[in-house]
Amino acid sequence: MTTAPAPATLPDLLRHRVQAAPGETAIVCDDASATYAGLQAASRDVARHLMAGGVGKGDRVGLIMPNGIDWAVVALAVACSGAVLVPLSTLLRPHELRAHLATADITTLITVT
Repeated sequence: MTTAPAPATLPDLLRHRVQAAPGETAIVCDDASATYAGLQAASRDVARHLMAGGVGKGDRVGLIMPNGIDWAVVALAVACSGAVLVPLSTLLRPHELRAHLATADITTLITVT
């Protein structure tokens, strides 16, 4: 008997979970939750916007956002686009942020207001 190979990437793992249990809860944060199918749909939508904006394979995308479902959606979207996620603390001061952006060679920065 041949078994299917294990998912190799986060998008592969998410696709596998959507096929197995699309309505199952994937993530819970405070009073909100998202299913695997909802997480996949939202992350694909964000990935399309990232790629339309020029983000591609190997690009380094910085993310400054509090933990939560939106963070997970953006992180998955970055992975789906082939880019590299660089999570950054929301507590960074401007001079620290500038240093991180330069050191990590971040080409795109996603943040909240």
